[in-house]
Amino acid sequence: MRFEDLTQAALRTLQSSTTVRTDCADHDEAHCLRGRILGVLIRQGRLAAERTAEDCAQYLSVDPKLIEAWELGTNVPSLPHLERLAGYFRTPKTGAAARASDLPLPGSDEYFRLRQRIVGALLQSGRKAQESSVKDLSAKTGLDAELLKRYEYGETTIPVHHLAILAEAVQQDLSYFTDVGGFNRLKKSPATREASSAVDEDADLMEFAADRRNRAFIRLAMAFRGIEREDLDRIASALSAIIRERREANGRSQA
Repeated sequence: MRFEDLTQAALRTLQSSTTVRTDCADHDEAHCLRGRILGVLIRQGRLAAERTAEDCAQYLSVDPKLIEAWELGTNVPSLPHLERLAGYFRTPKTGAAARASDLPLPGSDEYFRLRQRIVGALLQSGRKAQESSVKDLSAKTGLDAELLKRYEYGETTIPVHHLAILAEAVQQDLSYFTDVGGFNRLKKSPATREASSAVDEDADLMEFAADRRNRAFIRLAMAFRGIEREDLDRIASALSAIIRERREANGRSQA
């Protein structure tokens, strides 16, 4: 397996191993099995990319023990974490391409929160398109109804092995959650107009962030995040003064 194919390989494997059952014991066993399978793929990808668990943890801003738990299958990453990890593995470890400015953007709480809200809204869109209730989805997947509600509203991250069984239950391929075009489908869906309105702006931000040409703007925004409010006010005032002076100067030159 090429390490750059981690996300797609994981999703294909999870999709092919998904079978919806009504027996809760079978559900639990299947979830655990998928977690272990995913863990093997993550470890293979990490070794192929010549990264340590500590490297991955530092990049994603998580505890190294969490990376180890992912590889053992005792914990399962969300789709946003898996996507970021795959991007990290794709980046050469040495050479000019490994410069910090060329690395995929690291994980951040804001990114994962936005991404998970979109995944949850897409799940709700798929469920409503099937005219299924949360209770129906719970019966199909063996997942608690209250947990499913938190998944749909982005309040709780969805482990990838749960996402696989949920995709099957709403008759969608896992690419439904990874394809950027899914954002547009979400916004156009009449069945989820209310839910999609809550993530329209988030989807726009995700599309903006996905464009490599916008990385300078994103890094600038991340830099501003660490500045105190008083300092930001002073910066804003200074910029306003500069803009005002330029407008006045242009007005005088045109006169």
